[in-house]
Amino acid sequence: MNKRAYIFYFSVILMGVLLSFFAGRKYALEDAKSNAPRISEVNEPFSRKEVEGYWLKLEQNHVVIYEKDQKELIAETDIRKSDCSSKDIRMLENGIYLENIESLCKFLQAHTS
Repeated sequence: MNKRAYIFYFSVILMGVLLSFFAGRKYALEDAKSNAPRISEVNEPFSRKEVEGYWLKLEQNHVVIYEKDQKELIAETDIRKSDCSSKDIRMLENGIYLENIESLCKFLQAHTS
């Protein structure tokens, strides 16, 4: 083949690549705009956010977990009174308030290991 044929094929392929790139980019941007959440959907979880909290108490020689209102029992743990230190026992008899699930998990992990 001669030099002009190679240049022609190269330019055709280059045009095809550029055309597909810009077409794909255009449709991707349109798709992203149509699937973007509305502002009210984004802010909705924050407007209804409640303050979470958990109470740990000692009942029947086991640690139990209550909701923040201290009325609804969430779970009974396998942590026995004999597994806790005397300081923890005094605190658990009065109740230990933990603000979030992360601190609850840390407490439970520290006392079950």
